[in-house]
Amino acid sequence: MRKSGVCPKCMSNDIVANARVVDRRHFNIEGALEIVAYENPEALLFKGKQAATVKAWVCKDCGFTELYCVDPE
Repeated sequence: MRKSGVCPKCMSNDIVANARVVDRRHFNIEGALEIVAYENPEALLFKGKQAATVKAWVCKDCGFTELYCVDPE
């Protein structure tokens, strides 16, 4: 995950780091947004699901937003 930096769009140093990205589920229940990939997507069972939570880095000056997986492995 990104540790520090400058906005690639406007070059500002005023960044909100690791903001929580919310996914609204059934009955408006909040959950963390996730990226999901499958090792064997063609399988009927045991697809080998891999999931990672997403966090955002947001520039306070221009609003540019980047999403990063917390544990991409």
